[in-house]
Amino acid sequence: MAPPCWTADFLTGFDVCVASIHSHLDLPGTAMTRRLVRACENPFVNILGHPTGRRIGRRPPVEADWDAVFAACARSGTALEIDSSPDRLDLSAVGARDEERAAGTAHAHMPDTRRDVPEQHV
Repeated sequence: MAPPCWTADFLTGFDVCVASIHSHLDLPGTAMTRRLVRACENPFVNILGHPTGRRIGRRPPVEADWDAVFAACARSGTALEIDSSPDRLDLSAVGARDEERAAGTAHAHMPDTRRDVPEQHV
């Protein structure tokens, strides 16, 4: 597996860092669990973004031991993104629990994906 994309020197300049999976979504469950836990344990990561990688009608959630991922988030203080984009709704796919920290987003990377954000928040 590839090392993290950014160096510690680069990441120290940010107030908030979000780690999200965008590749190798077909890893076996144990490898994906290790990958997600490692992201949570990175001292520069504050939020685990769209943790399941799911895109409703296009891509199923990744396989992972979600209890282990949730435990790693709790240990490290890493929040889980509640991705409210209608084609993601990540955490509902794996049953996130009340005891995890959460960060709500609309997954608005580009202008055309802001359609899901109410106008007063843009």
